[in-house]
Amino acid sequence: APAPQGLMCSYNAINGVPACGHGDLLRGIVEGEWGMPGLVISDADAIAQMGDPLPDDPPGGHNFTHSLLESAVTGLLNGTTVSLEDDSDPETSVYHLGLTTALTNGLVTLTDLQAAVTRALLPRFRAGLYDPPETVAWNSIPASVIESDASHALARRAAADALVLLQNVG
Repeated sequence: APAPQGLMCSYNAINGVPACGHGDLLRGIVEGEWGMPGLVISDADAIAQMGDPLPDDPPGGHNFTHSLLESAVTGLLNGTTVSLEDDSDPETSVYHLGLTTALTNGLVTLTDLQAAVTRALLPRFRAGLYDPPETVAWNSIPASVIESDASHALARRAAADALVLLQNVG
């Protein structure tokens, strides 16, 4: 089976460190031990929630960082490639604003940003998203095949096989 090319880090903290800023988890285990060099996308607003709660935010911030700038740097340098956010305006995103300032102030390097962009784009190139449509095999699969009962059954089976249920006993 093909190796995973990406994952989504969650809101929760592991031993007091938010998952999307957890270098031991993302860089050490996922990238180092598992050998997954790919894309890590934050759950929606998980990067912003690493920090002190903002005035209009619901409760739930980790108070791990003390500014959106620090949250952005922590996420990027510890392995989160893309910050998924509820705000769809890229001009106000935590990564756009934070990492622009971080680069200007020397908190991240151009190499750090280039590595993240490479990890974000590589799966898209591998999937053929930038190739002429006629050269990508799955572009010729008709909707009748994709929407077939067999395809739906396979999707349900894959989803069921991928589920992991955990019980919090502590």
